[in-house]
Amino acid sequence: MLRKLCDGLLLLLPDANDGLLVRLERAHAPCVLVSFAARPIDLPVVLGSNRMAAKSAVEHLLGLGHRRIAFIAGTSFTGQSEERQRGYEDALRAAGIAIEPAYLRQGDFNDASGFAETQALLELPTPPTAIFAANDAMAFGAMDAISDAGLKVPDDLSVVGFDDVIRAAVVFPKLTTVRQPLNEIAVRAVAELVDAMRNGRAEGFRIELPARLVIRDSTGPAPKG
Repeated sequence: MLRKLCDGLLLLLPDANDGLLVRLERAHAPCVLVSFAARPIDLPVVLGSNRMAAKSAVEHLLGLGHRRIAFIAGTSFTGQSEERQRGYEDALRAAGIAIEPAYLRQGDFNDASGFAETQALLELPTPPTAIFAANDAMAFGAMDAISDAGLKVPDDLSVVGFDDVIRAAVVFPKLTTVRQPLNEIAVRAVAELVDAMRNGRAEGFRIELPARLVIRDSTGPAPKG
């Protein structure tokens, strides 16, 4: 695009560490970033409401009586995991619950890291009763680790994911998760790009579209004791 071989560019889940973003900012070229939340940027961004949706997910667990809630983070490339962690912390603070460092685990947005970090959580002297994973893949890994330990979801631990991928509705138990408004994000991003191509690149702005919690079978009342 910088060589004028195309008129506009959509960047899907761009890496915050990529020097290309700085070049695009300086070039004032028509482009739109999709699902980028790593830092303030002088480019148009369209994404789902990571922080508010994460807060609602944790509020759901709090409403079920959970007070020991862990969070498994993903990679930091796009900034979405950090926003989901902020939503998690927002909900706990609003409920008067201190953030427990031992319940904050660093995953890698894949099943294997969800499995490994859940194993570590289960080995704590006081393990959590619920786990909120920053994406569905890590939530699936968490459920596998819980089953591998001879425990049941949601009787012993509740699990919540994020994204609502197709597998979330067919695993057992079906996963409670946050549904990203992917169609709406795509439509709005393309519309903003076409507008920039027609009228010249606008100044940087950020459009957040609401995501929503989909409650299924992987969450239940906190176990007694």
